[in-house]
Amino acid sequence: MNAKKIISTAFYELLQKYEIEEISVNRIVQAAEVSKPTFYRYYRDKYDLLNQMFDVIFEPMREAEQTITWGEAMLRILDNLERNLKFFQNGVKSEDRHSLRNYNMDCLSDAIFNLLARHGVDVTNDEVCFSVRSCAITHTAAVVGWVCDERRMPKEQFVRLLKAGLPHNLYPYFTL
Repeated sequence: MNAKKIISTAFYELLQKYEIEEISVNRIVQAAEVSKPTFYRYYRDKYDLLNQMFDVIFEPMREAEQTITWGEAMLRILDNLERNLKFFQNGVKSEDRHSLRNYNMDCLSDAIFNLLARHGVDVTNDEVCFSVRSCAITHTAAVVGWVCDERRMPKEQFVRLLKAGLPHNLYPYFTL
């Protein structure tokens, strides 16, 4: 097994038990039985590691409106989040500027801008930029709430509500 995989596996196991703020790079390298230089060869910090691991969960959104619909992408992401529930729950509990929550908002903004650009929308327009950022913030907060809520509603209903809450100028570009 390569060092990157060993580090990510050890970190994943730590996130099953501890919140991100309780996990240090020292703790990660100790659990992975690797040196700090090895850790820093692959990652800037624990948030970089967390965010790279989240990329796998978020991958369906990068396919949205190319090979699958936005609704299908959201359902796949929610499935991924449920399969990795503790990882996500413990990973989002940070207010750090490099946090998973902020990274998710940035990834979602990028995915929405790409989707809109493929539809010929002027993504430099101030109103569009504001709507995309607003959408990314509210969707991230809603997904975090859905994942952390023990009584979460069915995924399909949740995705329909996410679409219903889109800014009016973005709504036509999202298909279920």
